[in-house]
Amino acid sequence: MKTFALDPLRDPRWPRFVERHPRASVFHSRGWLEALQRTYGYKPVVHTTASESEELKDGLAFCQIESRLTGRRVVSLPFSDHCEPLVTTEEQCRYLVQSLIAKASSRHCKYVETRPLQSSDFVSGNGNGMARSQCFYHDTLDLRLDPADLFRKFHRKSVQQPIRRAERECVITREGRTPELVRQFYQLLIRTRRRHAVPPQPLKWFQNLVDCLDEHVTVRVASKDARPIASIVTLTFKDKVYYKYGCSDERFHSLGGLQLLLWHAISAGKELGAQLLDMGRSDIDQTGLATFKERWGCTRSTLNYYRYPAPDPLRSEPKWAQQALGFAVSRLPDSVLSLVGGILYPHMG
Repeated sequence: MKTFALDPLRDPRWPRFVERHPRASVFHSRGWLEALQRTYGYKPVVHTTASESEELKDGLAFCQIESRLTGRRVVSLPFSDHCEPLVTTEEQCRYLVQSLIAKASSRHCKYVETRPLQSSDFVSGNGNGMARSQCFYHDTLDLRLDPADLFRKFHRKSVQQPIRRAERECVITREGRTPELVRQFYQLLIRTRRRHAVPPQPLKWFQNLVDCLDEHVTVRVASKDARPIASIVTLTFKDKVYYKYGCSDERFHSLGGLQLLLWHAISAGKELGAQLLDMGRSDIDQTGLATFKERWGCTRSTLNYYRYPAPDPLRSEPKWAQQALGFAVSRLPDSVLSLVGGILYPHMG
């Protein structure tokens, strides 16, 4: 076999292929890839065994990151929870991964990272030198149940009661893609990321998501007495809803704004025929987020990332660097914190 490279932002075969492949996700979509390029300057590329004159029968999407801080590397895909190799046979996947490793090595890349949704021996084995680099929880919720039955699955104290309280307290919700909703979401995101001692993603990332994904992205904001108290960003693709970002004002957590927004997103998704809610990845040691997702009645699996060459288990970011970043994040003004995020994130994909 021979591999070919195509530009998924220009080649008309890519969106057709993504639309018909059963394992394609929103992260394979042209809109998501274009937002990555616009915001971070990454050039998306797809490796395939199909020549220019053939319809696609497989594809491995990735971006090459050029960074003086974190090195040159190939990631499939940056800032994406997962990115399945779109193949029909193990042989296709094995060959595409090996070809990607060979080309990345010839360009002196620091590493190649793949993020398959389903762990597979033909991604990490067969002598290609890839090994597991990171492990996460991945939660999904089956939306095919009747709404009343679905609601009964939710944890009574952590989900059902907050939703009912938000309704009693007349918490107002708005949804759409307007600049005002994006601005309100971003102010709450800065507050939340500061609370977690990490910088926020750049504002232009969310603006580009709205521009590039259009009706496939929805920003929801919950307000009490005209004050925004919680916000989420969800994506839709085929029969799935993706809960991608959530943020809140911790002073109003008892009002249940976040739970109400997510319930509205679930209800809206069901009306459009969605069958699954993808709640995304959670760090295994991030117990608060993992518990929050678990209480919605989700099904949990393990999400593994793989790298070539195998990562050194003894190397990790020094604790003093993490502490210094946390100290700075907790004290910087919002405008400066947003600027820091814009500077750092292109190196972090």
